[in-house]
Parts: sequence; C-alpha cells; structure tokens
Amino acid sequence: MKKLTEGYVAYILNERELVLNIGSKSGVSIGMKFKILSCKPTTIFDPITGKIIGEINREKVRVICTEVHDEFSICSTYRYIHNYQSIARMFEQMSGPSSNKEEIETLRVNSSDKPAPLDEIDSYVRIGDKCVELV
Repeated sequence: MKKLTEGYVAYILNERELVLNIGSKSGVSIGMKFKILSCKPTTIFDPITGKIIGEINREKVRVICTEVHDEFSICSTYRYIHNYQSIARMFEQMSGPSSNKEEIETLRVNSSDKPAPLDEIDSYVRIGDKCVELV
C-alpha cells in the first residue's frame, strides 16, 4: 500500500489559496488533492469507562495542487458550496427561474455542513495545519 503524502500549511496566500511545505521532492504533482486537518486532534473517550480510546484530526477543507516547486506547492480550494435562499423563497420560485447560487468553497468551510462540526475558531485554516493526500 502506497504511503500517503503528508505535509503542513506553510503560508496562506488568500481566501482560496495556500502554500504547503511539500513539493516535487516529496512526490507532489499538479492535480493532487489534499485535505487540510485541524491541528488540534479531537480526543475520543469511551462513554462507559471514560478511558481515552483514540484521537481524530477533523477535516477543515480540501484543496488541489495548482503549482509545484521543489520544496513547496501552491494549492487552491476547488469544491462548490450551494447557497440557497430561505426554503419559503425556494418554494415560491419553483415555478420560475431558480435563484440557487453556487459559490466556490473557501478555506473557511461552513461548519454546519459537516457532522460534529469543529468549533468556529478551530474551523479556520492556519499555518501549521496538517495536510494529507486524498486518494
């Protein structure tokens, strides 16, 4: 089994682009996709014994590599978020043109779209967040 490429967020260029501290020397190529993880793992406790049974790093956002250098790469968000007006407004417009809008996902994901969301403060992508290649 191939080991997944891992690295860290080295710099944030703007609300859609960031720099990873891994590049072609680490096997990164244009088009590779990564998930950016929370730098603070969530500790999982057994509800019966109270014992720590593990930790998980929550996903903040997914990015795709758009530019590769030897020691770093530039990645951008690529998924779209569907923004809908109120449900009542959607029903009103079912007979007419749709007002549904799509927006490109930014580095700050709407945490209500994910199960057991990160705290708002933890949902922001930061320098030092871990990244793991998506397969």
